[in-house]
Amino acid sequence: MSLYKIVFLHWVPTLKTEPIVQILDKNQVAEKLQVSTRQINNLVAEGLFPPGVKSGKKLLWHSSAVDSYLEEMFASQLNFKPGLPPAAKGTRFLQNFDS
Repeated sequence: MSLYKIVFLHWVPTLKTEPIVQILDKNQVAEKLQVSTRQINNLVAEGLFPPGVKSGKKLLWHSSAVDSYLEEMFASQLNFKPGLPPAAKGTRFLQNFDS
């Protein structure tokens, strides 16, 4: 597909438009989070996931709300910095107190 269209013998760039707002229903949210729709209900009931907006018989979510939830859920993983492994349970670090 060409990025330009000839209009009256002038080159005019064409714009590809995307939907400004992407709305997801419960099945799409469940698919995106890779959980069941029942799990979506449980997360909302526990206050761990934003509630949907009712439109007719459907519950709808803004894609940005779902993306924000995913970013928050994986924040510690995304901010991980490799370093020393955590100490094994029950071990103590020896300190040198010689002054």
